[in-house]
Amino acid sequence: MSDALSKDVPFEFLEEEVIRTAMSPNGSRHQWLWLTKRPDRMAEFWEALRKKGIGWPSNLWAGTSITSQATTTRIGHLLRVGDDDTMRFLSVEPQHEEIDLAKCLPHLDWVIQGGQSGGKTPFHMKWAVDLAGQCRRQNVAYFLKQLGTVVYRRGERVHFKDHHGGDWSEWPEGLRVRQMPRRRRP
Repeated sequence: MSDALSKDVPFEFLEEEVIRTAMSPNGSRHQWLWLTKRPDRMAEFWEALRKKGIGWPSNLWAGTSITSQATTTRIGHLLRVGDDDTMRFLSVEPQHEEIDLAKCLPHLDWVIQGGQSGGKTPFHMKWAVDLAGQCRRQNVAYFLKQLGTVVYRRGERVHFKDHHGGDWSEWPEGLRVRQMPRRRRP
């Protein structure tokens, strides 16, 4: 597994392997999720495609990883990818600190959140409650993937049978949210 948008990967390769595949008859039967830590390069790639007269496939969802407030700068680049039909999403995982996404949520379609599976980075359930509420108020689909290995609730460490905190039957009922996005823009 790697990030296909590494600077060493030529745009011609991405056009053939990603864009052409998503647009092919077999590929168009699927929704493709393209997640990157390099949305600036994804935006550059989109500009290169536009100059060639190639549109962004509507079944290719563009996403970026966010782990802290500092990494929210990636969102501006993500918003430059594609057109009005492009589904854009965030993977807020593993979340390392409280993050405020209220300003960018009106421009996004989906937020996936989660704590770290393995490792020692703590995840606070309050972060999930807050982000789920932000998404609900902005009508953005929200999906809590897992709480992680080191979880806190009201300042107390919480332990789960499922080591990664991924069994939602162990979560507070209000956090059992796994929505999928649907088109909300005309």
